[in-house]
Amino acid sequence: MTKYYLPLLLFLISCNSKGNTANNPLSQTVTFEMMDSIQVEYLGSPTVHDLDPIKRTFLFMEHREFSEEIMVADFDGNIQASFSKDGDMPDSYGALMSMLRINGDSSFISYGYNGFITYDFSGKLKARVNVKDFDVPTFQMKAMGFGMEKLGKRYLHIDQGSQSLNYNNIDFYRELRLFNWLDPKTGEKERFIPFPDASIFRSGIFFF
Repeated sequence: MTKYYLPLLLFLISCNSKGNTANNPLSQTVTFEMMDSIQVEYLGSPTVHDLDPIKRTFLFMEHREFSEEIMVADFDGNIQASFSKDGDMPDSYGALMSMLRINGDSSFISYGYNGFITYDFSGKLKARVNVKDFDVPTFQMKAMGFGMEKLGKRYLHIDQGSQSLNYNNIDFYRELRLFNWLDPKTGEKERFIPFPDASIFRSGIFFF
């Protein structure tokens, strides 16, 4: 266990010449303790997608300009498998719309243009479910903490909009729903939570 000591420098501007900062808590030393870490011998710019502390496994990806590579590693830093599922191949996810998520059965699920696709940790296809009511999204977020979160049997996911929608139309923001419930078993999407009435997006005084 390693301790890092970070002295905090506090600069105060005050009109009172008698001000005293000796007892100010912000001027004290803060101690950071590294509780855990995983070191992987890998050269690149990896993005962590998910981890399972029980199975001691985590997923990370290398997102290049024209390719993406999935890597499965253990908590000892050993890369167990490496493979690609983007591009023109029968079991491709097409294009990811969220980060990869580990299932509890030594597999992981991807949410992409080609639906919900489940692979085992060696990259073998296990299941595919097409997404109903699919729209090409306006934006994508593919990093840990910014993707779909599992709640029960469904995933909570932010609505990513659609390139076919007219964001200049104020009426659009009355109908827009900000979040989706995603069902990987059926491919169904349930939209919910609109902009509140007091939102600036309901007023028309905004740049889309």
